[in-house]
Amino acid sequence: MSSKSSGQKQRVVDSDQVQVTVMERSASKIFTSYKASFFRQIPSTVAGDKHVTGIRGMVIFEDGRLIVIDSKNRCLKIFSPPWFDFVLRHSFSDEPRGVTISGKDEVAITFPDKREVRRFSINTENKVSTQKTFEVREKPFSISHSKETFAIEMGEGKDGCIIITDMDGNLKNLISGIRRNFGQFTGNTIRLAHDHKTSTVFIVDLVNECVNSVNYEGNIKWTIKVNSPRDLDLHEDVLFVASKSDNSVVQMRADDGHITQLLTTKDDINQPRFIWHQPQAKKLAVEVGGNVVNMYQCSKK
Repeated sequence: MSSKSSGQKQRVVDSDQVQVTVMERSASKIFTSYKASFFRQIPSTVAGDKHVTGIRGMVIFEDGRLIVIDSKNRCLKIFSPPWFDFVLRHSFSDEPRGVTISGKDEVAITFPDKREVRRFSINTENKVSTQKTFEVREKPFSISHSKETFAIEMGEGKDGCIIITDMDGNLKNLISGIRRNFGQFTGNTIRLAHDHKTSTVFIVDLVNECVNSVNYEGNIKWTIKVNSPRDLDLHEDVLFVASKSDNSVVQMRADDGHITQLLTTKDDINQPRFIWHQPQAKKLAVEVGGNVVNMYQCSKK
């Protein structure tokens, strides 16, 4: 980007050994801003569970249904609006990990031990059906969906990378994690979202406590420090980011990382982890306190 752009100036953000130049936009530039208010608390551990729920991610369908991935009990759980009552458990023989929306009433879930990504449809009667399964070279963990593509965190250590695939798992791009500064590949320390239109992956780096914007070539566009970030979700030009130690959820501008506060302890935010926003249902789900989901009304200002 040129520093001569109207109404913009450069700033530099430090992140360990990385120095990233970021273009700050003028205040007059339009930025989507959201408001949120507490709606309901949803216990994720339900009757019939053998273990306390281990949430690994969650999504909300357009019709408002909440889908929670529970690795400890090896299942997905469906909670139905308007009050998000528990209605169904669908068990797996393998441990599920990451989850994302992959179509209307459809989710994609990673299964690291099997090195598989499985797509499931969940109809309005909550019947769960397998739509597609594809294998990947290394263990898959975090996953994101954008414009008929997936971004998948894959592998650990020197084998760690982020791959961009089509809906059938065919490789389109590979971003190597070797000698990169955007995250450590352990299977537990990266969360991601991506925007295929701009060829950008947004990465929560739990170890270095920051959010990185990375292009498909692996170059860091910007890095913003966030205290103990735990998860993020992207909608249009806004990232929703959970900060565990700050007991807050922030909204972050996708093009430059500018942060605006959204939720704090005053809104019953306590050590937030996984997060998901659904614009049609106007809901924001936030895991708090370990295994409880807080549901918020969330819409544009």
